[in-house]
Amino acid sequence: MKRNFTQSLLKLTLIFCLGFLLNPTAIIAQSLIPFSPTVSVSLSNTDCDSLTDLTINVSQDPNEPDMFTSSFVSDGGSFAISSMNVGDTVGSAIMSAGGGVNTFNTALIVSSIPSSTQAIIQSIDLATGVILGDFTISNTALGVLIFAQTVPDNNNYTSGNTQSATFFNVFVNPQATTLTFTSTIDSELGDVDVQTFLNTIFCGIPFSPTVSVSLSNTDCDSLTDLTINVSQDPNEPDMFTSSFVSDGGSFAISSMNVGDTVGSAIMSAGGGVNTFNTALIVSSIPSSTQAIIQSIDLATGVILGDFTISNTALGVLIFAQTVPDNNNYTSGNTQSATFFNVFVNPQAGILTFTSTIDSELGDVDVQSTSFNILCLCAPSLSTASITSCDTYSWNGTVYTTSGAYTYVTTNSAGCDSTATLNLTINNSS
Repeated sequence: MKRNFTQSLLKLTLIFCLGFLLNPTAIIAQSLIPFSPTVSVSLSNTDCDSLTDLTINVSQDPNEPDMFTSSFVSDGGSFAISSMNVGDTVGSAIMSAGGGVNTFNTALIVSSIPSSTQAIIQSIDLATGVILGDFTISNTALGVLIFAQTVPDNNNYTSGNTQSATFFNVFVNPQATTLTFTSTIDSELGDVDVQTFLNTIFCGIPFSPTVSVSLSNTDCDSLTDLTINVSQDPNEPDMFTSSFVSDGGSFAISSMNVGDTVGSAIMSAGGGVNTFNTALIVSSIPSSTQAIIQSIDLATGVILGDFTISNTALGVLIFAQTVPDNNNYTSGNTQSATFFNVFVNPQAGILTFTSTIDSELGDVDVQSTSFNILCLCAPSLSTASITSCDTYSWNGTVYTTSGAYTYVTTNSAGCDSTATLNLTINNSS
């Protein structure tokens, strides 16, 4: 936002007039450089429903056409105008004109509040107290509008300028969304420059996915269903990559063929708005230790994602990468995937699965789940028929009458062993 600074204006006017008299075509050529202001809009934080600093930067190269009007419109958020009072300092600005020859540090001060949705802000030079310009901030039905009009300086070109204005903690972020600012800047020659700036707004809830791993049985050396559940609350950062590693067991990849259905999944997105039931189908088997699994929507046949299962030196690895959706947050999601009878439990012992999930913002979540794997026992049975005179001693007990007796103990494999004694006692004569 260039302002009418008296001394620099007189100097520039004199230079312009003399230059035109000496070489009028040179001055005209200077004003023909394309109108292409450099613009940026940034927020100090992207937490939803929170106050944040809003910074706008605009600069031009020498000999561009002068700016005439500038507007910045958002599709969300608002200014905290209700908390402002006339005379409040709501920001600061640095302005440079004449290609950096003249630089001004200013305070942005509320000069009037015409309505509950609009405030007039003046840019006042800290060194002199001179008002160097003003602009209007408004809350609209969709978001905000910032509007300024440049004071004419009797020519249509700039010798180079920069403006950086920051509103201190008076912009209120909207709910979690992609917030778009659009700048529209007109030149004094009728050029129009339009640019857009995106900010992903988050409910500051931290990246903390809920994860569980379960087995349909914990019998050693047996096939079992393996189920993995992952869910996120709304406004958490999006997941990027997920891996599940075990320290034992294996996938029965050698028994798989391309096209086999090896499981199913239920996926919910948009906080439950969209739900998909899918089949987990083998799409390729790159090696004897690896298979690629696709998740295919049962209703449409569309592939909704894929992941890799591998047998490693220690156990298994399941890896997946989320497909980008052009934002970095979730509105709530759940995924539950079950592999049908293709995971082979290890020998007896503690089996541990470790999940490592990264967010698109660089967060890392690590969780572990452990299982006690036991070997099933096959009980052993034995029967003996004995005839004895008067008494019989068996496993530490002396029997004096006929009958069927049992003795239960543990065999060498740790399983129950039941022995039955059919005893006949003959009395001596």
